[in-house]
Amino acid sequence: MKSLNSKSINFFQALKKNAWDPSEDLEETLKLRLDKADVNISTYDISIEEEKKIVQSFERLRQRVNDWGLMEAQPWYYVMKSTTTLAFMFLAFYLQYCGWYFTSAISLAISWQQFGWLTHEFCHHQPTKNRKLNDMFSLVFGNLAQGFSADWWKDKHNTHHAATNLIDHDGDINLAPLFAFIPADLARYKLPIEKFFLKIVPYQHFYFTLSLPLLRFSWTSQSLLWVFAENSSEYRVYRRNALAEQVRSEELS
Repeated sequence: MKSLNSKSINFFQALKKNAWDPSEDLEETLKLRLDKADVNISTYDISIEEEKKIVQSFERLRQRVNDWGLMEAQPWYYVMKSTTTLAFMFLAFYLQYCGWYFTSAISLAISWQQFGWLTHEFCHHQPTKNRKLNDMFSLVFGNLAQGFSADWWKDKHNTHHAATNLIDHDGDINLAPLFAFIPADLARYKLPIEKFFLKIVPYQHFYFTLSLPLLRFSWTSQSLLWVFAENSSEYRVYRRNALAEQVRSEELS
């Protein structure tokens, strides 16, 4: 949103001052890693002139995005999208009642997929400028409609945004034991059952897509564990939301 964007700190302004080499701060940490080649951080060796061109290019792009109104909330679009997604869910219930189980499953899958992205948008506070309203809909579409904790998702997804594809920090790329994205992941296989998976991992490119539906079971279990431990969270906002999240999770179960 433009109002928030105008007040936000411009990250690229920081780049104008000094070129920072992240490898300097991480040198000691890298020595502890199994394989330094796994670390997806490279040296920062561009010139000040090139740096300024990059900053100016991003500034022009940011201004163009603002001028086009792409940072403005579009609540009516989300009203339409929410309505059609709810329609798919109720259609699934009706088809199941009529005995059309396979067709019902397809309709339910479509609604869950759409609810997933709607929850994503509401958790990012994209649909409206009212943050409390966004939080409410994230609870309804996330916790109630799908069984995923909105707070769990925020914690997980915001970490992903803060450390995208950063090894040992971005949980979205830590999928052991079924998948290993980097050689260092293989060092995580300690238990006998995990060592058994070492024989399967070399063929992960064959079963990766087929196993994606299993993510729902994994995420649901992670979400439930998060919800019922939320009362003791170190963050006040999570403790405050704990009861609402637990009630909605129990309603779904």
